[in-house]
This record gives sequence, structure tokens and C-alpha cells, in this order.
Amino acid sequence: MTDTTPPDNMNTEDRLDAISIDSSDNLDEVMEDKNDMFVSAVEDKDLFKKTIEEEEVVDKDLFKKIVIVDDEDEDSGMATGVVTEDSNNQTPTSDTMEDLSLQDDDKKVEGAAVMEEEVDLDDDDDIFKSARLEPEPIKLVNGHSERRSPSLEPVEVDIPLEDDDERPFEDAHLRPQLQLSSPSPATMQPQTLTSFHEEESKRELEGGDEFIQVKVTSPHKVGDGMSSFMAYTVSTTTNLSYFKKKNPEVNRRFSDFLGLRDKLAEKYLQNGRIIPPAPDKSVIGMTRVKMAKEDENTSQSEFVEKRRASLERYLNRTASHPNLRVDPDFREFLENDAELPKANQTSALSGKNVMKLISKVGDKVSAYTTKMDETDTWFEEKTVMVDNLDQQLRKLLIATESMVDYRKSLSGHTYCLSKSLGMLGAAEDNTKLSAALHKLSEVEEKVEKVHEQQAKDDFFLLSELVHDYIGIVGSVKEAFNERVKAWMAWQGVQRDLNRRREGKVKAELAGKQDRVNQLRQEIAENERQLDMAQENFEKISRIIKKEFEAFDVKKCQDFKETIIRYLEQMLKSQESLVTHWERFLPEIKDMET
Repeated sequence: MTDTTPPDNMNTEDRLDAISIDSSDNLDEVMEDKNDMFVSAVEDKDLFKKTIEEEEVVDKDLFKKIVIVDDEDEDSGMATGVVTEDSNNQTPTSDTMEDLSLQDDDKKVEGAAVMEEEVDLDDDDDIFKSARLEPEPIKLVNGHSERRSPSLEPVEVDIPLEDDDERPFEDAHLRPQLQLSSPSPATMQPQTLTSFHEEESKRELEGGDEFIQVKVTSPHKVGDGMSSFMAYTVSTTTNLSYFKKKNPEVNRRFSDFLGLRDKLAEKYLQNGRIIPPAPDKSVIGMTRVKMAKEDENTSQSEFVEKRRASLERYLNRTASHPNLRVDPDFREFLENDAELPKANQTSALSGKNVMKLISKVGDKVSAYTTKMDETDTWFEEKTVMVDNLDQQLRKLLIATESMVDYRKSLSGHTYCLSKSLGMLGAAEDNTKLSAALHKLSEVEEKVEKVHEQQAKDDFFLLSELVHDYIGIVGSVKEAFNERVKAWMAWQGVQRDLNRRREGKVKAELAGKQDRVNQLRQEIAENERQLDMAQENFEKISRIIKKEFEAFDVKKCQDFKETIIRYLEQMLKSQESLVTHWERFLPEIKDMET
């Protein structure tokens, strides 16, 4: 800095001007020096931070070596925390390392601290804080340290800029952060390749596709006369965890099936679930079975077989529903060996069925008198589609039943033809012609068997599928009807609320305060009921949409599989017919007249 004292030969005014100019120059020089100091301080901070990081890496390498040697000392029974390089010299412990590190830090911070007193850096002080690892606390298990298992992939560790630990390297040999030794067998079990595959297979088995298959077999008559009934053996095969048995087998009568359906409908139909329908009751058919004698049971076997097959399809459709198959009543039906309580309200003329019939009539009358203002186009379209599907299925059922009757009639007429040809061949004097007629009679008898099998395929594959889906479409309509009931209940609560609000206004105008208070409480309760009714309506709507989507997918799948099986059976039948005629034709041609 230059000397700013003015010469003595100058007058007072000139001296003042000189002093002012020199002071201004001196102030500029001071400001420049301070700026240089600030820049130097920032540069020193960056250099200091870089130096700390480099020393931290060196300390971590040294710390890793200490831990490795420490583990070797533990195996040989030496004291923990002391690492020897030779017999005379010892390396510093973690406390000594910390003291040396802190001394170096103090020396490097000393120069920066002086400049920091002159320059206010505010929040930039965070730069001076060292970056050290903050290892997790050691966990002790039965007095021994629990170490982490080595990882094959490098673990990314966030290095904080702040270190609240005053003594970061204390008990460093107990820190698991850089542990390189194998994990303790007491805390971690080794996993071999075989055990890994076993666990993987177990997980695949547990998480595999769930399945349940129900078979209804062995229909047998219990009792005699009108008090008798038909019982069936219900066998189940499943891997579902909530079943106590994997292959339960029980005996159930027809009324048990109907009672199960009523229980499921009572629980789930009001929520919008589509409940598969149980087989229809047949008073005439069952009466014939009850009154038939043992030698006449063969004539009623067709009716019994139809019912057995329909019961099996009903149980499998119920078991395929994700909500119904976990129901306690359904599981009890399949697993409980004991006889179920008799369902008294399943007969055709029971009081419950009569009330159901009256309720259905009342619902239809309400549907005609109270037209629902449909605001959801999805339900509007699906309602029309379901009605059309019901009509077309009923027409198809009539056609398939007619075809079944035709096949049966054709089979019967073919049998008569076969017998007539046999009788004609027996009456013919010409032996060659008689042999040809007998051969033709045998072929027609075989053809009759083919037609009989075709009639069974027409009925059990095609006609019964259509009949079942007419019942399922009826269940879809019942679910849609429950939504209409929920809407009507919602609108009824809304009307009650509006009426009470009008009454409250009239009571306020009339000055009836007691009535006003009463209506205010009733209005609050009605508003709560209105919210619940609206929520119930929206919930049923969501469930029905989900149920209908599942129904649509299942319908397409069932019709596709059934039609494929039906066509395969028809192809086999036609191939059988061709084979029979092809074998007979050369014999006729080779016959000598």
C-alpha cells in the first residue's frame, strides 16, 4: 500500500483534496483486497473439500484392511480391534486414526477459519463439513454380532455431507458395512442350488392355477314307494387351500342341491351376483321313478341320467364362480360327510315356492307400472341384448329338441327296418339272396346304433347346453332386476326426503318449532339413507357389469367347446356310417346270382 500523506508545501485546500483522493483510492484497494480474499477462501474451500474426500478414500481402504486382518485374528483367537504387522510394531487403533485425522483437519481448517471471520459466507459453511460414511448400528444376537451376507453386486451408498458422529471410527471393527467374511451360520442358512429349485417349485405349486372339478355319479334309489328319493355321490377334486380335503366324497339328494342354490341366492343375488340355476324339478318324472319297480328301472334310466348330468353341470358352474366357491355353505355341501338338514321348502307346492311365484308376478307388475329412467347406455344395450338372447335360445331349444326326437325316431325306424330285413332273409328260399338280406339287416342294425348315439349327442351336447343357458340368462335377468329394485328403493328414499322437506317448510311457516325440530332430525336420517341407497345402487351396477363380462366370456367359451365336441362326434358318426356301407358294398357286388 502506498503512502497517502500529502506534502507539507501544499495549502490547506489542496491538502484536503489530496487526502480525499488518496482515501478514495485507498478504499478501492481495500475492496479489491477483500474480493481477492473471498475468491481465495472459496478456492481454498474447494481444495479443502477435495483433500478431505481423498483422505476419506485412503482411510476407508485402511479401514477395510483393518477389518480383514481383524477377522483373521478372530479365527486365531487374538484380541479384537488390534492388527499386527510384525512382532514389534503395531498399527494405530481406530481411536488413534481418528485423532490423527482430526489433527490434520484442524490444521487445514485453521487458515480458512481466519478468512471466514472477515467474510460472511452464510449457508456456504456446509462445504467445510466432512463426508463420512454413517454405518448402521450393529445388531447383537445371543451375544454375537450379526453380520450381513456378502452381495455379488456393488451396493450404492449415499455419502452424507454432514456427520453428526463425533467419533466416526470408534469400534470400526464391529461395523458390518465393509464386512468381507462369510455370514454366521447361526443367523443365515446357506442356500444350495438344489434347495433353491425346491423352493422355486414349491412357490410355483402354491401359486399355480387353482382348479376344482366336481363329479356327480352313482345315482341310487333310497327307500320304497312315494317316500323314496334319489341320492347321488358327489366327488370333488381340488387344490384350493380353503378346502379341508383335497378329494372329498359325499352323498346328496336332489333337494340338497335345490337348498344350496336357495342359500347362495339369498346371500349374493341382492348384491348383483349371477347365481347359476339348479336343475328344474319334474314331478311327473320323479313320480315315475318312485313308483317304478326294480325290473322297470331301466325305462327310467334316461330321466335319471339327464338329472345326474344337469346336477354335475350346475355344481361345476357354481364352483367356477370365484365368490360362490368360497362360500361356507358350498364347502359344507362338498365336504361334510354327514347328512345335511332337509330342505323343506324345495317341493314344487311348498309355501316358499308359492311366495316366490307371487313375488315374481309382483316384480313384473312393478316393472310395467314403474319405468326406470335408465341413464346408463351400457345397461340399456345389455338389457335389450339379454332379451333377444333369451328369445333366440328358446327358439333354438325347440329346434334341437325336435332334432333329438327326429334322431330317436330315425333310430327306431332303422331298428324296425333291420328286424324286417332279417325276417325277410329267413323266409327267402334263395340262400344267396337270404345271406345278402341278413348282411343288410346287420348293417342296418349297426346304423341304428349310430343314429342312437347321434340322438344322445344332440341332446347331451347341444340341447342341454341351450337349456342350461336359458336358465343362466334367467339368472342374469334376476341380477338386472335387483338393480331395478335398488333404484326403486333409492327413488323411494328421495321421495320421502322431499316430502319431509316440504313438511318442514310448512311447519316453519306455521311456527311449529317442535315439528320443525322433529322433521329436521328425520331429514338428516333420510339424507343418510339416501346416500346409502345411492351407494348401494352404484355398487350393484359395478358388480353386475363385472359379472356380465364374466358371463359373456364363459358363454362364448362353453359354446365354442361344445360345438367343437359336437362336430367331432358328428364326424365320427358319419365316418362310422361310411365304413359300414363301404364294407357291405363289395360283398353284394361279389355275390353270384
